[in-house]
Amino acid sequence: MIHVYACPKCQSILSPGERIVLVGSSGGERVLVAFHPQPGNYEVWVPPGVELKQGALWSFFCPLCCTDLRSPDNDKLCALEVITNDRPRQALFSRIAGEQATFIVTPTAIEHRHGPDADLYVEQEMQLKYIRY
Repeated sequence: MIHVYACPKCQSILSPGERIVLVGSSGGERVLVAFHPQPGNYEVWVPPGVELKQGALWSFFCPLCCTDLRSPDNDKLCALEVITNDRPRQALFSRIAGEQATFIVTPTAIEHRHGPDADLYVEQEMQLKYIRY
């Protein structure tokens, strides 16, 4: 299944190849970060010498328009638009290094939850269902 990810503000495609490419920032360091596009696959690529310290909070930005991708509804999640099989939805993922929690949502429901840490957000599921596009 092919997933195409885009910036929610400028609509630029953020997955031009086999990775989602974002600008990441944590602890004063700003680098390009690449993610595997398959929801639930938590492979991450960073430049040599960059360490993803477990538990560190990262900020992610669109590499083209520099929009902060933080979800307006949950400060610990980032939001991207995702199109799979011509169906637009939203992908939410944790900003905390090492935390594995990803959600694919529509305006009315959570379609998929991925990762062992998704349960940390169970109490907030009702909020996730109403995230704006």
